[in-house]
Amino acid sequence: DASKLKDLYLDGNKLTGKVPADLCRPEINEDFFASVSDDEDRNYCDSIACPVNTAAFEGVFPCSPCESDFYNPYLGRYGECIDLNERDILKKFYEITSMSNSWKGEVNWDDDTLSTCDYTGITCDSNDHVIGIELSDRGLTGTLIDEIGFLEYLQVLDLSDNELQGFVPSDLRWAPLKKLDISGNKLKGIVPPALCLKQDVNGNGEGGDYNCERFACPVGTYSTTGWYNGGSSKCKPCDGALPYLGQKTCSPYSMPHVTNREKGQDLGPIFVGITAFVVASLSILLFSLVSSMRKRREGSKLLPQSEIESHEFQPNTIGVSDLPGSENQALTRHWEIGD
Repeated sequence: DASKLKDLYLDGNKLTGKVPADLCRPEINEDFFASVSDDEDRNYCDSIACPVNTAAFEGVFPCSPCESDFYNPYLGRYGECIDLNERDILKKFYEITSMSNSWKGEVNWDDDTLSTCDYTGITCDSNDHVIGIELSDRGLTGTLIDEIGFLEYLQVLDLSDNELQGFVPSDLRWAPLKKLDISGNKLKGIVPPALCLKQDVNGNGEGGDYNCERFACPVGTYSTTGWYNGGSSKCKPCDGALPYLGQKTCSPYSMPHVTNREKGQDLGPIFVGITAFVVASLSILLFSLVSSMRKRREGSKLLPQSEIESHEFQPNTIGVSDLPGSENQALTRHWEIGD
């Protein structure tokens, strides 16, 4: 029973519409306006959540209207309204997806002297509005930013076969998309339900059929396109699939940009096995060397005393004059065993 509510806060979510008028009563959050003077306007709905197209530090009273070129479709938004400037959105997208300088091929998004319509992969209409972003297999990393969904004229977004991570932003529902391809990345989770209800994207909603697989095959499945296009490319189950949306193959080994750990290969046991093999090999080699030395010692015998006595010892006299620098040295005799 809502009439018994004493405290209610809806800020910080992605709720749209309005706070129901019957909830905007002085009894709800009654201490909220305690410090507000009697001659100041009080909108009791603002104590629950700031209205659409406004924002506040904590998402509740006092609420400030969005400035020109800014917008907010949600109740109780924290901080600032959303910047709708196309260049600002594209710049942020570039910064987030190229932190490791990973973009491949020609890249000119960092050139502030260019029009956004001249950026690599950008298509504009006759009024210079961005209507297409096509950056398939360009080495994009990082995450998909929410602001992409606030490009007011965007119809085509193709970011397939990159290394984008994170989750699919539900804010993509705000763009007037006709084509969306996010397959072949490392996106997790699910396609947001609000996006699944968006009509005309990849044929979604035709004949009343709304299907999340029109956007990306769910985790644990795959298709040749990474999404269901209404034809033969249906999303099929795959026991060995990677934990990502929009996979195009059931075999992780055919994907060059995934790591061994992502393929299910834990390198720890491999390193342990290699180390054990090296240690065992060295142990065998050391044992062989020690055994060989022992055999050599056992095979080498001293001459018996009888053999030594039978040898003829011949004196080898060396004159003092034969030794360099030994004029004052005593005569030295050296003995050697004769043959």
